[in-house]
Amino acid sequence: MEKLNILVVEDEAILAMDLKRIITKIGYNVMKVIRYGEEAIEYVNNCETPPDLILMDVVLAGSMNGTQTAGEIQKKKNIPVIYITAYSDDHIVMNARQTNPFGYILKPFDERTLRIAIELALNKHKLEISLAESEKKHKELNRAKDKFFSLISHDLRNPFNSLLGFIEILRNQYDALNDSDRLLFINIVHNSAKNIYDQLNDLLEYSGFKSGMIECKPGRVNVLNLISRTADIHQENALKKSIRISVDVPENLFVFAGEEMLFSVFHNLISNSVKFTRKGGCIDVTASSNGNFVECTVRDNGTGMEQKVINNLFKPEMKQSTPGTENEPGTGLGLLIVKEFLEKNGGTVSVSSSPGNGTSFHLKIPKAMEIS
Repeated sequence: MEKLNILVVEDEAILAMDLKRIITKIGYNVMKVIRYGEEAIEYVNNCETPPDLILMDVVLAGSMNGTQTAGEIQKKKNIPVIYITAYSDDHIVMNARQTNPFGYILKPFDERTLRIAIELALNKHKLEISLAESEKKHKELNRAKDKFFSLISHDLRNPFNSLLGFIEILRNQYDALNDSDRLLFINIVHNSAKNIYDQLNDLLEYSGFKSGMIECKPGRVNVLNLISRTADIHQENALKKSIRISVDVPENLFVFAGEEMLFSVFHNLISNSVKFTRKGGCIDVTASSNGNFVECTVRDNGTGMEQKVINNLFKPEMKQSTPGTENEPGTGLGLLIVKEFLEKNGGTVSVSSSPGNGTSFHLKIPKAMEIS
């Protein structure tokens, strides 16, 4: 294991030599021994690898004392400091506290005292860094979540407004409308209601998974049976656009995954392909064994995507719903569900696409063990 580096800032030569001896003995590396505060500041700011810890005398030679030196260093570097001093009056301690030291050792001291002080300071600093990173990540997740739910509420509001608007027309002008207009408005109401249902279903599925309410129960899943079942559900919508759905999967190919989660994955991918494929197009679903994984591809010859769109496909905070080739609505949640569910089952998803040349989703799912 690589030794941690300690910088010693001490103007008493004999004590500095003793510090260096003890620090080396207890398993650390002394980067340098410096007498002056100004020199210590310059050294820390310019060295390629900053010290892991600074042992700082409170009283130094030169115009700056130890607390002033530590204060200047901490403006640019996050390095723990332990003060070493022969003084213990309240004024010195108060000045030292203003720089948030990680320890305070009174001279004279022994090896054990120094070792414990260094270990405590390093552990405390490591914990503080971990907590700061965790807090930063938590804030980023909260920002992403707030934006995500803001987008969801906006997406739900629009179809509700459409639904209520056409219901109001039917209620207030029913007798004045002919049968053709009534049927038109009823179809619009039906489509709006279905869109709301789809959005709520995706939202419940996604939020349920994120909150831990949806469990992953992995087992042996026949890939052909699962994909065929999923494709059959989408045949009606595909036929309306004269889209051919082709499934080319070996009969005895099994993955180890949660069947319902995997069903949701292929449901969303095939639905997405139908949505963005023009009339007369085709969707090909293939799967094959490759080592410890089964590799599946859902490929269409639809509208395709630009790279900047691909880069944001699986980011909740960048969720967006794009109408399909027949202006089919979407939730923007389907691909988030695909990624989350696959990763939960030890799989991955990647995308290849370009505008006008269709899109391919490439999946890797852990293969089930052979049963002898």
